[in-house]
Amino acid sequence: MFYYSNPSYAIIYAVLAIVLLVLFPEPAYKGPENVTYFRGPNLKEEIDRDKRIVWVVQFFAGWSPLCRQVTPVFAQLSNEYALKNLRFAKMDISRYPKEAEKFRINIHPTSRQLPTVSLFQNGKEVKRRPTIDSNHRAVPYVFKKENIIFDFDLNTIYAECKANLSKKDLETVETQKKTN
Repeated sequence: MFYYSNPSYAIIYAVLAIVLLVLFPEPAYKGPENVTYFRGPNLKEEIDRDKRIVWVVQFFAGWSPLCRQVTPVFAQLSNEYALKNLRFAKMDISRYPKEAEKFRINIHPTSRQLPTVSLFQNGKEVKRRPTIDSNHRAVPYVFKKENIIFDFDLNTIYAECKANLSKKDLETVETQKKTN
């Protein structure tokens, strides 16, 4: 609209918008979470170390707006579902491109694979969102709490993991649930 009346107005508007975005970026999530952050090859080592632990892992890039939007949802899930044998983790794969290759995640800025949430059971990846279709393209996925719970069957996994806990760990979980 500015461009048609006077191109200099459009340029001034664009410069002001960029300055505002640089000086006042979208705030990062700072709420409660029960998430372990991994660097480099530590994630794969940890998954392989104890195969009794079920891992829900979010692969993200700090520069991705969609990844920042998913952060509160993932944090809320980690607070509700985390157990000693059901853990939540995150890895910034934009900093570790070799790890992105190992987990077959495209980190190109135009990639539709970010964020990627994967479920690891018995040391192996069993589910992933977004999925990849036959044309090697990411199938769009809406990262809402309800969708993640349903698609990863978190209620069933939580019940199974809770049943496998020792009595001492189970009592700890029950007292934590009562205080929250």
